[in-house]
Amino acid sequence: MKRKPPRRAAEDAPYEIGYCKPPERTRFKPGQSGNPRGRPKAKKSLGAALNDALKAKVKLRGNGKERVVSSLQAFVIRVVMDAIQGKASAQKMLVALMERFLPTAAEVAPAENGKDAVAELFEKLDLMRKRMQEKPPGEK
Repeated sequence: MKRKPPRRAAEDAPYEIGYCKPPERTRFKPGQSGNPRGRPKAKKSLGAALNDALKAKVKLRGNGKERVVSSLQAFVIRVVMDAIQGKASAQKMLVALMERFLPTAAEVAPAENGKDAVAELFEKLDLMRKRMQEKPPGEK
């Protein structure tokens, strides 16, 4: 099969029309995009959506005041408050979060009185964990 020769230029065309030389009437006008809708926006991944949700600001009321904090801070505050009120699931979650994200007693320099607040808290949490694992008397 032979290749067709390029079309002859029209009488009014200033140059020969052919490969990489489209007619002027079909060219994009100045300022006109070849892709008017643009590239479609990428879908958010689950991690990106979760990150945005945790950064979102929420209003909390307490002590007669209203303050704005991130969703993540509100979650941590709720876990701590539930743990203080004695909810076992919140206490377990708080202990796990503290073990993972707070420095251990060996990493923290002791305070002036010789005992660090974080170390003291870990001792109390260890005692609380032991009590939670023990079964009450009379239960088998």
